[in-house]
Amino acid sequence: MEKKTMIALAVAVVAVVAAVAVIVAGMGPTDKETEATGFNVEVNVLEGDSYVAYRANGADIRSILEDAFGDDISVANNGNVQSFKGKANDADHSWMVFRYRAPTGWEPATKSNLVEGASLALEYSEKTTQSGKVTYTVPDLEVEREVYFFIQIPSFSSIQKQIDDGDFKEKENEENGKTLADCFGGLRQWLDLAGLDTKTVEEGFWIKGSGTNMNEALVDALHSCLYSGMALTVDCEGNKIVYKLDGEVIHSHGIKPDMYGWFLEFMDWSDQGLKNGDWTYWSQYSYNPDAATLDDGRQWSYNQWALGLYDMDVRHYMALVLQTTQKEGVERALPAPSTIPEDLLR
Repeated sequence: MEKKTMIALAVAVVAVVAAVAVIVAGMGPTDKETEATGFNVEVNVLEGDSYVAYRANGADIRSILEDAFGDDISVANNGNVQSFKGKANDADHSWMVFRYRAPTGWEPATKSNLVEGASLALEYSEKTTQSGKVTYTVPDLEVEREVYFFIQIPSFSSIQKQIDDGDFKEKENEENGKTLADCFGGLRQWLDLAGLDTKTVEEGFWIKGSGTNMNEALVDALHSCLYSGMALTVDCEGNKIVYKLDGEVIHSHGIKPDMYGWFLEFMDWSDQGLKNGDWTYWSQYSYNPDAATLDDGRQWSYNQWALGLYDMDVRHYMALVLQTTQKEGVERALPAPSTIPEDLLR
């Protein structure tokens, strides 16, 4: 399939994650703040064989485009682009404005899905009509975002005791059939390979990576910060995406649209049940994008969605905590982003 796909191919995914979009849309500045300051974004447009990014500010699509391109662009009162640099719409093409949102990619830009720092694209899109439905080609441009991840295993020392006491449930009819002992052994190998001792993993540590979606950024963070000497490969295997380092699985996640990025295995760990009803699993948190400061550990909240569904233009700080609990959605205070080491901020 060509990279320059049709919007119609992504409609099913966009529809499924619409609930997420509603939440994300409310995570930016207030209406009054937006009217006063506007959104600072970048607008990409194809010039020759490559895309060029223009910085722009505006409270809506029209004002953003006019700020980016001035007299080079003509926008109608309804916000539709009529022409750009003298090139007008024709029977087979229309100037379209898109916004990139992980994990679904490019979607039509509207005032409701604008956020601070968003990547937009002005595209001379080829349009196709089939069964009365018009579709438009989307930009052939990948957008990567940088994300900081805090990783912590507060109960690392106690897991060995659970294994020694036989507290874990034996796996039956599960895809990977791993026991808690299997997972712990694999996890220790990954941590040892990265040179991370027990004190470090129990206190937690920061890593940074970039990608076109959260899971991709997470693996990039592991690769670049902890395992840079190993070869990274990515494969789609059935209903999951598998990341390997030197041929060994470091992470795998589901790709169902409504659960995109759901952890299947991370650093050899899959969800483990204990005999008392507890579960040991990778809990995930995100830092409040509306927090007044990056220095408040109480601003973390438990993720209600699979990691891959989070908008990278909105969420820049995530936390993964391997914890044992009977409750889902356990809130906890974690180190604030202000504790990120200086060398990661460069």
